[in-house]
Amino acid sequence: MVRVVSCHHFVSQDVFLSENEPTSFCGAQDKLLVSTVQHAVNVHDLDARGNVLHSFPTVDIVKQITYCESGNYVATIENKVSWHRSLITYVRVYFKWWIDASNQPLKVRIAGCAPVYDNSHSPIKTLEMVELPFDKPALYISACNKTSALAVSLGNIISVFCYSTKVHSALKQTFNDFDHFLDISVPIIVQELDICENYFACMSDKAVHVFKITCENDEGNGQEVTSDLNLDSADSEQCDEHFVEWRFESCTSSGSSDKVWDEHLKLSLHPKSFPINLHFNAIDKENELFTGKDACEFYGPL
Repeated sequence: MVRVVSCHHFVSQDVFLSENEPTSFCGAQDKLLVSTVQHAVNVHDLDARGNVLHSFPTVDIVKQITYCESGNYVATIENKVSWHRSLITYVRVYFKWWIDASNQPLKVRIAGCAPVYDNSHSPIKTLEMVELPFDKPALYISACNKTSALAVSLGNIISVFCYSTKVHSALKQTFNDFDHFLDISVPIIVQELDICENYFACMSDKAVHVFKITCENDEGNGQEVTSDLNLDSADSEQCDEHFVEWRFESCTSSGSSDKVWDEHLKLSLHPKSFPINLHFNAIDKENELFTGKDACEFYGPL
């Protein structure tokens, strides 16, 4: 006998079954998108007790699915097993997913290439898929709901693509596309990722890294501006008036007993208290991947 215990008292709930095994899901406006092993994404209407409005096909089995509100597109990581039994990963973006185009073919193209339309199908009512080219397997994707940019984790590299609307030179019709913007190298293997405008948050199995991308060169010549922070220097806090260092030297939850340090934080912390150095003592010294120091150090923003 199974006993169901209500842990959260919601106003109501709708439970619905999927005909095929689900692989991933995400919310999109008032819809729920559920990908299945049948190379399809079911669009459920949350205002109609989860009824399936329609389904749109995917090229391969979806590993992760996410929705961008500002760009109104659905991005996926899809896996396929090759003839050599090796796993191949693709990053694909689906436009016009809200249209029931079951009787029309899927328009496929590579990012940066203009679409090819024929006279038999209207481009306005055709499901379109744009594939982003990568040489490395993608681990995680995240879409910015402000700028519609798409960030892709390629291990220790974050590849950022900008969403754009272009005009077809021959047909004079607009279409959506993605352009590669930049690659960011980080000191961790990014397993989860989130992006909001020029802020990035990435996580590995042992660390969380949050940073901000800014342009500090007023001349606009595209040169990279870098600065070195020496933690061993006594004058390191003088390089920025908003510099604050948070030290976690105790494993207890009782808090710091250093009243001078507490007073320093109260006077220093404010909305512009950046950059910040976080020193985390290693919990498991034997499994700690970082060498040379007992603490993991993260600097932000970079």
